[in-house]
Formats: sequence, structure tokens, C-alpha cells
Amino acid sequence: MKKRTHTLAFAFLALCLTSCSSDDTTLEIKQPEPTYEKHYFISQIQTALYSKEFKHETNGSYEVLPILEQEDLFQLTYTEDFKLQTLRDVSTLYKDTKPNKTHTIDYNFELDEKGRLQTMEKQTGNILISHLGFAYKDNLLHTNIMQEEGETLEQTFFYNQANQFTSALVKPYSVKFDYTYNDKNQMISMKTQGLAIEFGYTDGKNPFSHLPFDMTTLLLDELSLIPLTYHFPNLIHSLVSPDQENFTIEYTFNEDLYPIKATMYEILGKKKVIYKEFTYTYTIQKVETTKPLN
Repeated sequence: MKKRTHTLAFAFLALCLTSCSSDDTTLEIKQPEPTYEKHYFISQIQTALYSKEFKHETNGSYEVLPILEQEDLFQLTYTEDFKLQTLRDVSTLYKDTKPNKTHTIDYNFELDEKGRLQTMEKQTGNILISHLGFAYKDNLLHTNIMQEEGETLEQTFFYNQANQFTSALVKPYSVKFDYTYNDKNQMISMKTQGLAIEFGYTDGKNPFSHLPFDMTTLLLDELSLIPLTYHFPNLIHSLVSPDQENFTIEYTFNEDLYPIKATMYEILGKKKVIYKEFTYTYTIQKVETTKPLN
């Protein structure tokens, strides 16, 4: 019985060897399909700003009409290794719904040895519009110096144990700003002297997270006293200004949750009136994450 089993085992082994030998000439090792990770780099933002015109009806009702006031085209260029190189804004003012005046604004910036924003100058032609200077202490932003139209403001920041700046003192006026955060580490308000700006977020990804500064505060004037070095963790979808102006932002996202379009509305009673529009364009870098077998 043992001999029979042994013979069958050898016969089976011989069959396998024969089969493998005959297949060796045609057997191909299938390489796995490579997979890629996409890295998004914002290359262009188009914005449109609207004023509003009230059209009153004889029955007491009214209609709010958006009037195009200004268009901006922000253009970003990068080095070969995707470091930000230039930032330019082509701004067009409108009059009676027609382009009236166009000028170009360059945002010239310098980074320190750690890649942190050190200075930014806003310039049109040979005219310097504004200068920003940033100083750091213990690897955190300590002061933000703002110079514009002959006036200089110095903003000094104070932090909690979580390294969140919770207050800032603005000289020479000695005005104090307080900043609050939610449990997701998202800044949700900025307050001073009883006035507050409050904002909420979507789950969409911040298209400026890879930059040395966050352009959110360049695009939304209401947030200008939040330093450029603060990176918003997500996209802002609602904002209430100190004079109780109420805004909401509606986004269209791509498959990776980056915004491609956004409309900012001002809420007037039950009406939504277009205030700003944004269109985002990206350069996409594909990085292979799966290496083929050798």
C-alpha cells in the first residue's frame, strides 16, 4: 500500500514537472498596474466682485440686481520642483457693465531659510502699494508688520499651549483681537471691542495648503487681520461680518474635493444676492505610488 502511494506521488510530481516545463516558454510575469497619487497646485484663480442695485416695484416689493464691479485674474507660476515662483493679479474695473480700467499687481515675496514667509510687497509698476513683514519666535509667528499708504501697524501674537494664536495686539492703537477655535482646530471667529467676524467650514480641501501663505485672506478682505501665514484647514462656507452682513459660499468640487467653482452670496432677508464668484484652475502632478516588480 505504501509502495503504491509512493508510486502515485512520483507520477503526480512527474506530471507537474512536465506541465511546468512545457509552460516555461510561454509563461509571462504580469506586472501590476502602477497607481498614482495626484498633487494639486493652484495655477489660476478668477474672481468677480459685484455691487448691488435695488429695483423697487410699485407693490412694495423689490429686486436686488448684482452689478459687475471688478474682475481679478490671479496667476501663479512654479519652479520645476513645484516651489511657488511668482504671483500676479490682473485686475479689471468695470463701469456701466463694461471694462473701464485694467492694471497689474505683482505680489513679490521672500522666504526665510525654513521656507517661511518673511516679506510680501504688493506693487503695480514702480508703485509700492503695501509691505508686509513677518518675524518668528520659537518657530511661531510673533509679529506681522503692515505698511500701507504711509501708515504702519504692528500686530503681535500670543499663543495657547496648543500653539494656536488666541490673541493679537495691534500697535500703535493698542487694539486687541481675540481668536477662537473649535474642537477640529479650525479658527471660527475673530473679535475686537465687542465686534466679531464668525465663519464656518465645509469638508472641502484648501487649494492653498501647499503655498507658503494662504491666499484665502487675499481673496476675502473681511479676513485681512488674520495673517497670511495662517493656513485654513478647510474651505470657509459661511461668514458673518461685524456689521451683521451675512454671507454664504457654495462650492463645486472635483473628484478629490478641491474646489473648481464657488459663489459667495450675501443674505438679505430671504434673498441670496451674488457678491463674489471664484473659478479655480490647477496644475496636477502625478506621483507613482506602486513600483512594478523586477
